[in-house]
Amino acid sequence: MFTLLDAIPWIAILVSLLAAIYARDAAREAKRANRLALQSRKEQIFRDMMEFQDIFRGMANYPLAHQIDAFRRQIETPSRL
Repeated sequence: MFTLLDAIPWIAILVSLLAAIYARDAAREAKRANRLALQSRKEQIFRDMMEFQDIFRGMANYPLAHQIDAFRRQIETPSRL
């Protein structure tokens, strides 16, 4: 005869399986979010480099010291993850 005491272990196994599946999916999404955050930071650095190069295109002048320092500080700041 099937009793409530027989059902408790099966319910616990089911809950633990569901928790494991949820944890795996959460870890996968966390890894994806980290990749996107790093890619976003790299993309921002690339855009800043292009903007910095645009200073030289079609112009006979050179960047000012404060522009170089601002660019250097922005690249050297660590990624905010």
